[in-house]
Amino acid sequence: MQTNLAKKHERSKMALTVAFAVICIVYVLPILIVLMNSFKSNAAVNTETFALPNENSFVGLQNYIKGMTFGNYPFIKAVLYSLFITLASSALILLCTSMAAWYVSRVGSLVSKIIYYLCVFSMVVPFQMVMFTLSRTAEQVKLPYFSFTSMAFAKIGLNTPWTIPIVYLGFGAGLAVFMFSGFVKTIPLEIEEAAVIDGCGPLRTFFLVVLPMMKPTFISVGVLEIMWVWNDFLLPYLYSEFMKAALENTSYFRPLGFDFPADPDAREVQDQLLLGEGVMVAPVYTQNASGRHVYLPESMKLYRVRSVDDYDTELLPAGHHYVRCALDEVLLFIRPGHAVPVARPASCTAQLDETGLTLWACPDESGSARCRMYTDDGETSDFAAPEHWKVLGSN
Repeated sequence: MQTNLAKKHERSKMALTVAFAVICIVYVLPILIVLMNSFKSNAAVNTETFALPNENSFVGLQNYIKGMTFGNYPFIKAVLYSLFITLASSALILLCTSMAAWYVSRVGSLVSKIIYYLCVFSMVVPFQMVMFTLSRTAEQVKLPYFSFTSMAFAKIGLNTPWTIPIVYLGFGAGLAVFMFSGFVKTIPLEIEEAAVIDGCGPLRTFFLVVLPMMKPTFISVGVLEIMWVWNDFLLPYLYSEFMKAALENTSYFRPLGFDFPADPDAREVQDQLLLGEGVMVAPVYTQNASGRHVYLPESMKLYRVRSVDDYDTELLPAGHHYVRCALDEVLLFIRPGHAVPVARPASCTAQLDETGLTLWACPDESGSARCRMYTDDGETSDFAAPEHWKVLGSN
């Protein structure tokens, strides 16, 4: 009897092993396909995505050499910059927002409630609306610091790799404070009162008592913030549109009614915004929603974006539509005749690899799609120089 049970147990273990092995292979297969395609030419990747490299498509290490040497910044330096900005921004967000959440959760004053609801409000509106104010601040605010090279005090802006984590703190504060506040409310107040009785002040109470209990939320928020900062790939378009608004005295964000005043449906839409010249954003902000209704005053091209290399496109005619959107997707609508430059993540425009720009475009009836892109070195102040502008796209 025991022998039969042991055999059944062994067969069950073997079946589970085989099943999980198959699942692991399926899970790793996309990574292997990407690795395989890295040794093929660009044309072969588009036409023979799942085929093994052959004598016509195999390019050896050419793609890796190109990726390491192209652009204004070496690959290793760019990776180190991105790594520093990601880790520094995430650490700053976790530290500051966890303390802020503890304060607003324990102090029931009017000021703390206002701070909390402002953080919640920043989650509801599109993050580009928050970015406008912070981008303006990053351009104008200068922080004093002591330069050891000149042995004198100098000023540095918030748009450098060393100071941009402060800007990202403004971006990520809303979600982090909201998540930390929910966890702090579950911590019994008696634990903190006992720490105070034992002689702990506010700082010691937070770092020695509250902070260790917040580790699960720290991990969750940290993963979200790291993924968000690392995958911030819309910088060239957002920066260009910001400079257009600043230099040409136009609106960075506009309701649909501004561009389509004769359309009664466009005038009634309150949760869709035009971003710059060529993009419309329609955030999905309803809890547990798998999509949303949108109104298009003109035909637009929908980009359902998961990452810079992973997205679906769909050309939608003018009118009312229900658009599905998964939790890991962002909906971007590109207007006819316009294009959006997309690049790998960079901390500032000086580090953008312009040779690797990708254009997300929606050609008009003549087949033309263009965008005016603003570039500078990120340091000098001649921001109005005409040579900073270039036109991208095709006829």
